[in-house]
Amino acid sequence: MPRIGKTSRKSTQQQPRTNKKRGVRCTHIIFLVIAAIFIAVLANIRWAVIGKEEPATNAEGHALLRSGKSDAVAHNLQEDILRAEKELEKLREPAQMPEEIYGRASQIQKVAPPSHQLAIPSAQAPAAEKPSKAGSSIKEKSTAQISAAAARAAATRPIERTPPVIVGGTDGSGTRGVVSLLLSLGVLMLTDEGGDGGCQYDVHGKELHPSGWPPVVQRVLRYSESADYQLGDLPASDRKATTDAIAGMARAFRERVRKGVARGKKGAYTRWGFKAPVTMYLLPFWAEVFPDATFVHVVRDGRDMAFHWLQSPVKRYWPHLFPEEYQALSPSKRTENSLIPTSGSYEGRAYIYDVPKLNRAPHFRIAELWSKSNLGAESAGRRLASAPEAAHLGAFLTVRSEDFVTTEDRYAAAASALLRSVYSPESVSDHELCCLVTSHWSAEQRSTGWVKNVANYGKWRLAVAKYDGGLDRDDDATLGGGITGRARWALERFGYIEDKRSTVDQRSTPGKWEGYAGAVDCAALDLTGCQAAAAHKQKCL
Repeated sequence: MPRIGKTSRKSTQQQPRTNKKRGVRCTHIIFLVIAAIFIAVLANIRWAVIGKEEPATNAEGHALLRSGKSDAVAHNLQEDILRAEKELEKLREPAQMPEEIYGRASQIQKVAPPSHQLAIPSAQAPAAEKPSKAGSSIKEKSTAQISAAAARAAATRPIERTPPVIVGGTDGSGTRGVVSLLLSLGVLMLTDEGGDGGCQYDVHGKELHPSGWPPVVQRVLRYSESADYQLGDLPASDRKATTDAIAGMARAFRERVRKGVARGKKGAYTRWGFKAPVTMYLLPFWAEVFPDATFVHVVRDGRDMAFHWLQSPVKRYWPHLFPEEYQALSPSKRTENSLIPTSGSYEGRAYIYDVPKLNRAPHFRIAELWSKSNLGAESAGRRLASAPEAAHLGAFLTVRSEDFVTTEDRYAAAASALLRSVYSPESVSDHELCCLVTSHWSAEQRSTGWVKNVANYGKWRLAVAKYDGGLDRDDDATLGGGITGRARWALERFGYIEDKRSTVDQRSTPGKWEGYAGAVDCAALDLTGCQAAAAHKQKCL
């Protein structure tokens, strides 16, 4: 029969050993976490800082996966990540996890890109060595694990910490129609409008400057003279001041999103964003402050835009985009009201500066601004979306607003490409996406504003015919010819002119309009049983 004292001594002796084991286990866990973080740092993952977003992908990881040489590396890396993830789960309750640790855990999970970004065509694989079945299975397994880790990170991250969807384009190009589609798919859109019964879904940049966007954009364009520039092209002081201002706005936006999500129905929102046409001039800053953001660039026929009544951007930005032409004007012609007069008349829906007589110069300036701004924005967007460095856009898409008001096929192509640029197939299936697209198309056909919207397009023909008696695009002395000649490069690039008569430098300017590469072929899917999407009535946030 064992003595009580002896048993007591054993219990007493075992207690320090137990504590020691626990200490060893905690040390092991901490080591795993540090090791995972160290691996992420080596992989060039940039931690989230105040005013900046977490990158969803890693350029070096992309390069390894494309090379076909990373099976073992990706497999071992993911094993370490998953092991650290399991240990972290044992140590905390999800709701009580501190934000600092929470952010790092999300970053550890997001070392590798989502699976939809890993769909590399087989033609890109090295032709010299055909992978074995075993190698393929390892790669497929590692890709699946990486995708699962990214999905878990996205599912647990607060919406305000996800990259935003930014909608920009020339004023009057149709950005509001794009927002309506995003709202229907659960994107929370911020707006500074409200109180009058409806949201315009515009943010005015008051967080940047008391006067809003113009002073900030003018400071940038004063040096860049284009929407396509590198941050290094700007003076260090101006670059820092603009970056700091936008970072501060980003913090304010995230707080508004957090409050909006808290007030809304649980699960109602999946991403967030904002719309401001002028954002097209700040693309390099968005890539810096919001890595992996999605930018939707909306364009409209520049000839229609030349007869749009809202032309304050010409007054604000034309002198900075065309400084030599501006300086060549006499002092009396440099005033805002001389650049764009305050009086005109309507011919149909086209606004013409013809009071007391026709003034072609304002229409020519509108065409110049439209062409240079949109070509620069598209060039910058494409470059930043494919940039290997940390400061990059997650996606960049140019959509033509005319495609939303023409045929169902063009509507489906534009709308599905737009939604697919925001959500991967893992988040929203092609069937779900096409159900939403066809539902919106049907609703638009039934709406009372459909005919009005369609009539707004092609209005330039009436205005040109009134003064030129025809549509001669070669005569620069005519109203229509002068507008077309000044906007020709962009008209060709975005598919508004079929024939190519200009001397576009194909080495620096993309060629013919290619359509929508990310579009889903909704016509090939069986959409019977799709239910009409309910109208999304988001409160102004």
